Amino acid sequence: MLLPLFHLFTLSSLTEGQVLCSGVNCSSGMDCISINGDLQCADPCDHYSVLNDSWRSVDNTNNNPVHCDRNINWAGWYRFFLGQADARIPEKCIAELRCGTSAPLWITAPHPTQMYQIVTRSVCGAWSGSCCNYVSRPIQIKLCNGFYVYKLATPTGCYTAYCADLCFPNPEGFRASGQTQNSITLQWNKMDNISFVLQFNGTETSISAPTGVGPVTYTVSSLAAGTTYTFTLYSVSGSIRSSGVRITATIGYIVMLKVKLKLGDHLSVSQMEDVLSKVFRQRGLPPQFSLKVRSVKPGTQ
Repeated sequence: MLLPLFHLFTLSSLTEGQVLCSGVNCSSGMDCISINGDLQCADPCDHYSVLNDSWRSVDNTNNNPVHCDRNINWAGWYRFFLGQADARIPEKCIAELRCGTSAPLWITAPHPTQMYQIVTRSVCGAWSGSCCNYVSRPIQIKLCNGFYVYKLATPTGCYTAYCADLCFPNPEGFRASGQTQNSITLQWNKMDNISFVLQFNGTETSISAPTGVGPVTYTVSSLAAGTTYTFTLYSVSGSIRSSGVRITATIGYIVMLKVKLKLGDHLSVSQMEDVLSKVFRQRGLPPQFSLKVRSVKPGTQ
């Protein structure tokens, strides 16, 4: 384990103001980026490389092989993914021997909250029982429309690597809890200080979590019977959203069938189901139903 115990860096070299690029002052939120070999003032939200290494996950405790980001030639800006979901560098201490390395790197202050803002953050690595035993070079972070990008710096020691965690967890317990002939009621678990976006039929609906305890419910109306719908639910904070969780639900038909029987006649439940199946087939409907039978005395309704 070749790891310096302590490195101290000042932030003077990473200003959060204008950047000089080929003799031109870049405007706020822009950086001097190499595009096709030419240095230009450009938006990091539009010009970045993707980092999608599953071993960087904060949940990864496998250190074979052990990774070191000092061996990477970092250049420009980067966007983290874990699978298909946006990820970010953790804002809290990550225990040593995680993220596929010995001393996992995390940032010591929160991500930016103002859209298109670039901030500078200190970076620490946990080792020898201390969350910040190793202090790496500071990095820059920009909040884009729904994700973060990072201007990463090369760590001075091995073995250290930047960790990645999902930006937001998906809502849990997402399901269809009830329906009528033209509506579906959806339900999921509440998340503290988190709002939601429901997506279906090409539209998005913002849903604020209710106060108090208990699950969140939302009813989607004006639906067509016999139609299967796909619903995708995201947890949202500001412009950042989770990867989304998806369910499908089918609006059923409600059919009332009045059968008159001669005195003394009797139909079993299975015989009633046969009658309903025949009615459904005659009308081109799928023969899937739940049967409720109510007997009515002659002369009553």
